[in-house]
Amino acid sequence: MLVLEDGQIAYGDCAAVQYSGAGGRDPLFLAEDFIPVIENEIAPMLVGQEADSFRRLAEIIDPDTGEVLPEGETGELVITPLSKEAFPIFRYRTKDIAKITYEPCECGRTFARMNKVVGRTDDMLIIKGVNVFPSQIESVLIQSPHIGPHYQLILRKKNYMDNLEVKVELIDGSLLDQYGALEKVAREIRAQLRTVLGLDCKVTLVEPRSIERSTGKAKRIVDLRNKPNS
Repeated sequence: MLVLEDGQIAYGDCAAVQYSGAGGRDPLFLAEDFIPVIENEIAPMLVGQEADSFRRLAEIIDPDTGEVLPEGETGELVITPLSKEAFPIFRYRTKDIAKITYEPCECGRTFARMNKVVGRTDDMLIIKGVNVFPSQIESVLIQSPHIGPHYQLILRKKNYMDNLEVKVELIDGSLLDQYGALEKVAREIRAQLRTVLGLDCKVTLVEPRSIERSTGKAKRIVDLRNKPNS
């Protein structure tokens, strides 16, 4: 039961789900199994809370510790969509990396807003203690007019430290014969990656169509850290 600001009372049973376990695909959802959890753990966190702001229904947490981060910090988005029917979700971890801003919008609205998603926790790499997302690297690569859309991130371990190599295909293979121009493109990309990622990495430019293609989702990451002589 929710008591709204205008005095209206909204009733609902978030422990009842229609067609649960239909066709034997999912385990049967039994309301009696979850009512104690709702009454003892979830209800105390909702009672008395306002449900009129995105601020109340979304949080940014540290993906490793689950700790709620201060305003303006970047982390994993956690949401509690109270308006969702027939499929109750409480503090759902989206695995999206973003941040919430509380600054008023230019249109005048004062609701909290989510900035653009910068990556996924399941795509995140940790290189020398720095969180690296393939989407960050891709945002740099697409700015160069000399390289194509195909690239690989190769991880190696050297002297007990993780190292990242960004291998990128050129659009024009003739650039490989122009050492000066080739080095200039590599230096520019390397400098931009250092600015965006906060760490230095090796940039290798290769011939067009030399990176192995795969059916379905592209294989961007090649992890050789646990392989000897890599």
